[in-house]
Amino acid sequence: MKASKFSDAQKAFILKQGNDGVPVAEICRKAGISQATYFNWKKKYDGMRSQSQEAVSFTGHALSAAGGGPPHKQRGQRARDDNVCGTRSRPAFA
Repeated sequence: MKASKFSDAQKAFILKQGNDGVPVAEICRKAGISQATYFNWKKKYDGMRSQSQEAVSFTGHALSAAGGGPPHKQRGQRARDDNVCGTRSRPAFA
């Protein structure tokens, strides 16, 4: 699965604009996403906002105050982590 090019904070900001009354078409145009992506994010993340909004904001503040987040992987570690099963997915056209 392809990693998103938007962080959770960016997604939350985009969704907050929609909650503030900015038209969805304008938000999507400026962010460079489709309306389907916007509504998928809304379905996925808006439910979580109401449940854990305070915990997420506290955790984010604590991490930024501490000077970081989780440690970064070293070079080559991701390739080993992705290949845990010993198989790699190959393109269908190969």
